[in-house]
Amino acid sequence: MTLLARLEEAAQEPRWAGAGPTGAWRDPAGANKPENALLGVMYVGDNSSSFFPFTVRAADGTDSIYRYTALQNQAAGSSTNIGTSLVGWEWDARVANGFEPPRVKTLSASAVNGNLIQNNGASYTTGPATSNAAKYTAASGALVFATGSNHWVRGLALNSDGEGEPDSRIQQTATNVFEDMGVAPATPVSGIVLDNPADPKVASTSPPDADTNVPITTKVTATFAADMDATTITSSSFTLRQPGGTIVPATVSYDATSRTATLTPSAQLANAVTYTAKLDTTVKNVTGRALPVAYTWVFTTIAPPTVLRINSGGAAYTSSGGNVFVGDQNFFGGATNSTTASITGTSDQTLYKNERWGSFSYAIPVTPGTYDIRLHFVEMYYSAPCAGKRIFSVDIGDTPASPDLPNLDICAQVGPNAALVKTLVGVNLTDGFLNIQSIYGTMDDPEIAAIEVYPSIVP
Repeated sequence: MTLLARLEEAAQEPRWAGAGPTGAWRDPAGANKPENALLGVMYVGDNSSSFFPFTVRAADGTDSIYRYTALQNQAAGSSTNIGTSLVGWEWDARVANGFEPPRVKTLSASAVNGNLIQNNGASYTTGPATSNAAKYTAASGALVFATGSNHWVRGLALNSDGEGEPDSRIQQTATNVFEDMGVAPATPVSGIVLDNPADPKVASTSPPDADTNVPITTKVTATFAADMDATTITSSSFTLRQPGGTIVPATVSYDATSRTATLTPSAQLANAVTYTAKLDTTVKNVTGRALPVAYTWVFTTIAPPTVLRINSGGAAYTSSGGNVFVGDQNFFGGATNSTTASITGTSDQTLYKNERWGSFSYAIPVTPGTYDIRLHFVEMYYSAPCAGKRIFSVDIGDTPASPDLPNLDICAQVGPNAALVKTLVGVNLTDGFLNIQSIYGTMDDPEIAAIEVYPSIVP
């Protein structure tokens, strides 16, 4: 289905007389359900007196939503402006607020200028911005397409007031969207091209279009809806390119049983790079019909593994071995304490002279992967004899064990003012965060002196 929505413009917008103000969907103090969680984009500003062209960059134009238009054949690095007023008076954009659905793909980038929403709708400022049309496939399988502006429909036809800029590229795009949703017009206007059911069709790809965090060891596949001519699927007709256009060396094969073409890179891909896969129009099915237009999709490889060291309760510090610890961060709750006492069992005195204690947690951003977690502890409050005076647990929220370090008694293991290190190996972090939680035990408060996160060494 297609969803058109006029988004709320302010966090306090009366809806009807006597009803009082209502909050915006994006208001974190209210519904906290930003519009881009549904649409892929959200309202960012408006201008009621100046309108703008709809701009499709060359990279945007390669998407199949623009098939049968010249937008697919733009020179690398160029862009095309459609109309002069198809973006207005309100505009949407992609927003990195943590609520965007997976695999949102940008389809336009139009320069705009006007009132820019601030503080989740509480106020406005003025200035330039970029409006985006976008699409994504929801978990249900539904295609969601957002035009990025309520003037986009003026590219389809004149409205009842005679306003609009009908454009065949916008009309064709709208037709393509509906065809991708399984609805084809019965009586298309002159010049509109419909998909031919006899033509080859790509049923699915791996990685999916606009996928992220793709392993650098991935193979790229395209599965077709019908039997294909294997002789037409080669390293020339099925390619993978780096951002600059360089072709990734690879071998290509086709499995007739699964109707799947596979591109296997000759070496690992680079981290944090957006690649473009492409099937050319020389690819044919067994009846000799070729792809009517080139089929492209993009994906971004996973970032390099995270290496992060935190001096809990303290400032940035470089260890005697050259490891850099950042100042305390990514924590919630707890308090800090420090000592001037000499610390035994370590060549890094500074690292153990600060601590975070109490009911605290850490949510540390990481690249998904398998990590070793090294936790540093010190008993800086009690003096000997101190065994049994502080007993607590620590849990890593990403492991099956709970807690991971039960009934920890620092003094019983190393005594007071002495370094204690505990290492958890092979922790699989899949959601982008390492979650650490202190747990009160039978005596006194939990504490921690430092945290290290680094990739596990695979034998």
